[in-house]
Amino acid sequence: LKLQFLYFIGGSKMKMSSKETRKPEKDGTLVTFALVAAVLGLFTFAYKLGASQGSEKHVTGFQENRVRDEVLMKELLKCNEEMIKSDNILEGSMKDSAAAAFSRRQDLETKNNKLRATTADLVKMQADCLETAEVERAVRERQDNEDIAEIAKLEQVHAKLEKRAKRLSSTTSLEAKLLLANIGKLANEHNRLKQRVGEQQVTVTPDYLTELMMRWSSENSAKFHLRLGDILPPNKSEISSTYKQPYQVNEGIAEDVEYFSAVRSSEDSTTWSKPVWKGYEGNRPLSYGIMVDAAIQKSTAPRLMRMLYEYTLCASGVNISSELAFPTMFQNQLGDIEYLHDLVVTPHVSFCKDCAVQHQTGAFRLLCLGYSSKEQYGSKLFWKTRSKLVPSDKIRNEAATFIAENNLTSLKSLSIRLPKTKEWIEKCTTQNEEPLMFMTSLLNGVQETSSDISEQCDPPLSLVTETINTMVKNQHVEKVFVSTDLGDVQWGKFVSSIRVPVVRVKPGTYASPSVAALVDITIASQLDSTIINRYDVQSVHITEYHMLRNMFSTKKIRAW
Repeated sequence: LKLQFLYFIGGSKMKMSSKETRKPEKDGTLVTFALVAAVLGLFTFAYKLGASQGSEKHVTGFQENRVRDEVLMKELLKCNEEMIKSDNILEGSMKDSAAAAFSRRQDLETKNNKLRATTADLVKMQADCLETAEVERAVRERQDNEDIAEIAKLEQVHAKLEKRAKRLSSTTSLEAKLLLANIGKLANEHNRLKQRVGEQQVTVTPDYLTELMMRWSSENSAKFHLRLGDILPPNKSEISSTYKQPYQVNEGIAEDVEYFSAVRSSEDSTTWSKPVWKGYEGNRPLSYGIMVDAAIQKSTAPRLMRMLYEYTLCASGVNISSELAFPTMFQNQLGDIEYLHDLVVTPHVSFCKDCAVQHQTGAFRLLCLGYSSKEQYGSKLFWKTRSKLVPSDKIRNEAATFIAENNLTSLKSLSIRLPKTKEWIEKCTTQNEEPLMFMTSLLNGVQETSSDISEQCDPPLSLVTETINTMVKNQHVEKVFVSTDLGDVQWGKFVSSIRVPVVRVKPGTYASPSVAALVDITIASQLDSTIINRYDVQSVHITEYHMLRNMFSTKKIRAW
């Protein structure tokens, strides 16, 4: 029983030691002494118990057990010492491992902190890099877009320059054309002179003209070019007094004039008959000169039409078809660029771009001697030519629409030209301009409303009102169209003082002042009667178109 107990105690101690190998040295010593005390106590108890029951019987067994217990005690103490040593070794090893682990942990924490700091720096650098990259990408994208736009512009410029270069390389200058026309004219005159004296005539061929052109273009002919304007006076035999008489229409020659005609096919059509000359109908294809940097004319469409007379009369009189070209581009009074070939139609000349005016050159004056508007105005040649200069389809359609909407043609109507701008009044009244030359010849004998020059330039509204109401009463006028730039307040007062309806094209209807002016001219010239201003260029066109529509009669035309 003692042995079993001791083995139990010893086994428990070993179990406890195995479980508590990591406890301190002090705890192991206390457990050992406790076990020893417990063994001694149990031994004493057992001994006394055995003695009380029969000491004699067990004396021998006790001695044996005591020896055995001492042996076991020694072994137990030896085992305990070994356990204590093992615990000490294990504890020292554990302390060393804990210190190493702690040191390693400290190193790892230090490295981890460095890694965290490095990661934070990298994250910040990444954010900065992304932001910088985004900014640079936006900048590059904007630059790319700008470059694309610039490249597109450069490509357009390149295409234009390439097209212009091809055109210039194959275009004969307008001056050369005029000189060739002059040479042809002189050659024909030379042949007529040779025929009179019985000499052999020269055949005027393109090679002959080219040869003369080359000779006349040499350096030795510089003085000749300076005298081009006066070397050939007008041929008086070709400008007879009878030729300049105002044209009287009769059945035999009525086909020479193309009247200000109506719609070609039907009343609903928007295509108007176009003038025809030398096989051309309407405007010719736009031509191009070599004056790339030619100055742009600053003018109005009505004044450019007057300048165009000089070209059409020359072309018709000299009977040439391609030598004369008129610059189509001009700058209107608002500073905007417009093109005359979009506004008027004539087959006599070509409209051109990149060209300069020709009528100021010596070659033009030489070629067109005898055929200026000053010499030909009112002649048969003039009316034949003038009848082929008409507004474009766009202008005529706008005028036809206005006339139909306001019922102007079905009523007895009167048109009035009444310029009222401050610039016009100052120019007309302060400069004491003479009446326009062509108006004087056309309106000879026409009834005048006033003999006062200031009132002829700028008739007061009271005079205008009185004149209109008198015509309403005596001539039964039913409606009045006024071509004017009166302000809204003045216009309202003026309209209220007239006994019949009064209309006008509302200011601002057309963005282009040229379109507005030509629409006014076209409407006014188609009404029954008209009152014009002899100092006003728009009145010139109204008068001429009105006469073309009324067989050249001036009976229904009045002047202020």
